[in-house]
Amino acid sequence: MASLYFRERSSEKEILDDFNLKDNDLSQNLKELERVNTLLGGYAPVLAMLERIKPELQKRPLVRITDVGCGGGDVLRRVHHWCQKNRINARLIGLDGNLHVVELAREFSHTYSGIDWQVVNVFSPEFGDHTADVFMFNLFLHHFQEEEIVALLKKCRTGCRFLIINDLQRSRLAYQLFRLASRVFRFSYISRHDGKLSIRKSFTKGDWVRMLQEAGISRYRIKWQWAFRYSVLITFS
Repeated sequence: MASLYFRERSSEKEILDDFNLKDNDLSQNLKELERVNTLLGGYAPVLAMLERIKPELQKRPLVRITDVGCGGGDVLRRVHHWCQKNRINARLIGLDGNLHVVELAREFSHTYSGIDWQVVNVFSPEFGDHTADVFMFNLFLHHFQEEEIVALLKKCRTGCRFLIINDLQRSRLAYQLFRLASRVFRFSYISRHDGKLSIRKSFTKGDWVRMLQEAGISRYRIKWQWAFRYSVLITFS
């Protein structure tokens, strides 16, 4: 039974998928996500992929980087530091479909200049018109069904030059380790529930290969990274 539990992606909705979630519950969840990413090196895959494309980015007078499904903005804050360190003139944009999330991202990032936070539904025509040099999907795509992910990947073929994906590996071991860590660090109910469900909704390498092929994408690099994540770097011509 346990083997079947992880053989296919779960289709259950996470609590965080509810756009009515707000105030203390939402704020605590976003802060705990940042804590997990900090403790477990969750930002390293994103920064490693940026390093890989850095020579291309440094050639440009202005680089536009958009974090789609930005959550509390913790990834863009790390990218902001990376751009400053590497002397890259960047316009950073965080998009999220939840107004309450965007408001918290602004609040958490009030000391950062040069980051624009916008309420945009990824399946809206508004997102279809959005372009950037780099799109980032950080712990975002596992919220969707496979056909929705393929549709988003197809949209990105004309919307950006590089696509950075950082998401979880579907793994029984990852599930058990997260369950233990969530108890040790006394995460809230929402973080415990959604964290375990996120792992069941996440991906294997085979899932990525299949979805990329269905989206007609051939130039990509998939790499497993700690802690139980896959980074996918896509280059569009």
